[in-house]
Amino acid sequence: MLYWKKVLFILDDANHQEQLEFLVGGPEWFGMGSRIILTARDKQLLISHIGDNVYEVQLLIEDEALELFSRHAFREKSPKKDYTELSRQVVKYAGRLPLVLKVLSSSFYRRDKEQWRHIIDRLKRIPHNDILGKLRLSFYGLDKDVKEIFLDIAFIGIASLTGYSYNLYLELVLESHGFQLIMDYLIEKSLLSIIHNSIVMHNMIRDMGANAIWEGNANNRIWLPEEVRDLFKRKLVTNV
Repeated sequence: MLYWKKVLFILDDANHQEQLEFLVGGPEWFGMGSRIILTARDKQLLISHIGDNVYEVQLLIEDEALELFSRHAFREKSPKKDYTELSRQVVKYAGRLPLVLKVLSSSFYRRDKEQWRHIIDRLKRIPHNDILGKLRLSFYGLDKDVKEIFLDIAFIGIASLTGYSYNLYLELVLESHGFQLIMDYLIEKSLLSIIHNSIVMHNMIRDMGANAIWEGNANNRIWLPEEVRDLFKRKLVTNV
């Protein structure tokens, strides 16, 4: 039906090879001049279907992130007077991720500055459930062994705030069997990246991992000072 038609076809958040095969089998399915746009969390899924013609979406620069947040929080291009610094705090918390900025903006719409400060303070202590839910879609699809490696990296990321390093983790397990394949898979899933031989995990993805650790309630990864004290006092039981 579309062979002779010039179309704009957008398939957002593809997660199975069958979706691509059934909906966009190949460029010959559509007329000359058509534009086909596919998005996915799994880079390898796109490469397997269309080759190397894949673009990795980058984080917004700060001014772009501030404008996106303002358009949703204020319905204007820039923050209202006296709200610029508070808006920048939200942008920093969101790590310039468009999805996070759009989800958060509804919490600030038509709120006064005191309410803004309260929400920002709460976000620093308790991650936003809607954001965690959306980010977890990629986590839920991982195999058990891949999940454990992901949670280890998220845990080290949290521990790095107290002086530990992702690079130490790399040195300890890089030579282990199958680890590099798992790392490549997590990179393809956009859950982490490698920059200058260091693991880089977005702070919101790290927080999602931390939340998954807490909900697991197994006490096999602990980092809070009070938990460490309880462990040495034998008040905390672990499964390791």
